[in-house]
Amino acid sequence: MRVAPLAPLVPQIGCGLWVKVVMDDAEALVKATDDESLKVVKDRVSQARDVAVNRARTEVDAADLYVHENPWRAIGVAAGVGFLFGALVSRRS
Repeated sequence: MRVAPLAPLVPQIGCGLWVKVVMDDAEALVKATDDESLKVVKDRVSQARDVAVNRARTEVDAADLYVHENPWRAIGVAAGVGFLFGALVSRRS
């Protein structure tokens, strides 16, 4: 069983598809019967996890840097989102 590397696919697919890729790999891991395909699937799941964790860390670091550089803008956005959420919730009551 030949498996393509996942790293080049990261910028091309979204988070929802990432969940599907990881679930498909986990299902393939359960269905694997011989040791060689089991090792390949484990490696692919591990690679997918590492790429997802690194991507999440990068996004969190970027958000943290933005908030530290623009604190008032971040407060304004948070207040606006809170206001909109409150307005939507109060209309449904």
